[in-house]
Amino acid sequence: MASAWQTLEEAALTLGVSSRTLHRRITKGEVQTRLNNGRREVLVEIVEPEPAADVSIGGRTVADGVSAGVEVSGTEEHELPEHVSHAVLAIHEDRLRRTDLAIMAYQQSVNVAAADARRLRVGSRVAWGLTGAMAVALTLSVIWATHRLTAASAEVRNLSTQVQSLSATTEVKVREADTLRRDAEFARISAARAEGELAARRIAEAKKKEEPTTRPTGLRAWLGF
Repeated sequence: MASAWQTLEEAALTLGVSSRTLHRRITKGEVQTRLNNGRREVLVEIVEPEPAADVSIGGRTVADGVSAGVEVSGTEEHELPEHVSHAVLAIHEDRLRRTDLAIMAYQQSVNVAAADARRLRVGSRVAWGLTGAMAVALTLSVIWATHRLTAASAEVRNLSTQVQSLSATTEVKVREADTLRRDAEFARISAARAEGELAARRIAEAKKKEEPTTRPTGLRAWLGF
């Protein structure tokens, strides 16, 4: 006995029941079902064909439908009893029906395998697509990070150059400020000295103005009186 997943229509045909009866059995939980790509499928047990029963015709034994055809060909058609003809036809129909069921089960198995293969192909394509997308994203990330690192390094070098230039400028300005301070101190001292000299000259001039206008003569002049 083989089992196969079939659609509701195929399962109803295999089981020999109507679609409504099959739905009632599904509702009661008498049969196993599943969803495959949005389609309801039913697990059907398929009975393997059994050898046909032996039928006696005119004292001879018929093993199966084919043998029956061979044996009947040697007998006149009008000599066969009616019930024997019906039995032979029933055997043929049963064999045909079982063969059709086996073919349907095989086709269903092939369809299921093909659907699984398609799903696997689609899954593999999706997986490869995701892998490729991740690889591209990783490559872009590496390129972007390298670019940012290069730009940061260049900026650091530029800042270092600016700092060095500012340091040199600061040293020059400091030296210039020291020189200006020394010059200012020297100018201040010089100004103070000049003011002192000017004040001394003014005092000397004032003393000269206070001396008598007539100068002593004779002995006094010689003695300094």
